[in-house]
Amino acid sequence: ANSGREKPNAHPHQLLDVTAICAFFGGTKPISVATLYRGIKAGRYPEPIKIGPNTRRWSRRECLDSLDVLVEKSK
Repeated sequence: ANSGREKPNAHPHQLLDVTAICAFFGGTKPISVATLYRGIKAGRYPEPIKIGPNTRRWSRRECLDSLDVLVEKSK
């Protein structure tokens, strides 16, 4: 079900790079890469998927789920 947060044609397992993830969680003021990795270590953000020896990507679906948790905790 599309909750209005994503494009209707967005694949649920779309992979995003570090720049996209920093913008995803930071909005108009992207978070830094250091903040992202501190958040991963703290369990706030999802772990990246290793797709190559030096390449990591994040699942859009996992990021949306993490964002839902962050929103719920802020209420």
